[in-house]
Amino acid sequence: MLKGVTILYNSFWWAMTLALICFSNEWLQMRINTGWIFFGSWLLLVLLLTRFMTRRLYLISGQFAFFNAVGCFALSIFVIGWQRLSIVPASLIREGLHQTTLPFSVINQVLSIWLVVGGGLIAVSNFRSRSTE
Repeated sequence: MLKGVTILYNSFWWAMTLALICFSNEWLQMRINTGWIFFGSWLLLVLLLTRFMTRRLYLISGQFAFFNAVGCFALSIFVIGWQRLSIVPASLIREGLHQTTLPFSVINQVLSIWLVVGGGLIAVSNFRSRSTE
C-alpha cells in the first residue's frame, strides 16, 4: 500500500509542476483546460511508475520524496511566483474537476492535508524499511 502512496505522491508533484508550467503559457492556458493537463499527466505518471518501478527504484523514490517535493515547489515558485502559488494549484484542480463553485480554501486545505499525510506515510515507511534491514 505504501508503494502506491509513494507513487501517487511523487507523481502528484511532477504533474502539478507540469500543469503550472503549462498554466504560465498564456496561449496554451487560453485554449486548453490546464486542469486536464494536471489530471492527465498525473494518471499517466501513476501508470508508468506502477508498471516500471522496481523494488530498488521504489526505495530510492521514497528516500527522495522530500527532495522531489522541494524541487517541484522551487520550480513552481520560479515559474509562476510566490503570490500566485496559493491560488493557481487550487484553480487547476477546480477546473479539472469542473467544480468552479468549490472555494479555493477548501481545495488548499485538502491539498495541504494530502501533502503532509502523504509525506508522513512515506517517511514512516522509509524509517521502518531502514530499521528492518
